Amino acid sequence: KIIADVRFNDAREFSMANAALVCPDPEVARMNAEILRELLDQLQSVIAKQLVTNAMLHISSALLITSALNNWCKTVALTIVSTSIMGFVFFAFIISGMNLE
Repeated sequence: KIIADVRFNDAREFSMANAALVCPDPEVARMNAEILRELLDQLQSVIAKQLVTNAMLHISSALLITSALNNWCKTVALTIVSTSIMGFVFFAFIISGMNLE
């Protein structure tokens, strides 16, 4: 981002300093420099919007993956716990049946 800011500032200085070289008419050169400055501002805002959009996309993807993994972990944990409970109950019935004989 810092490199991009430096390049944008360099482009603005370049456009203002060399506007007379592009067109000998000072009024047209000033208009060209002003249009270039506006285009650079628009480009900078589009890049900022794109960075925010990408960050939101990455965050939402991370949240989706986390929630999917969290639900998956809950499902596996509940399956293990319920299987263990059924195993303990079955084991308790077997032991109690063996003790009766």
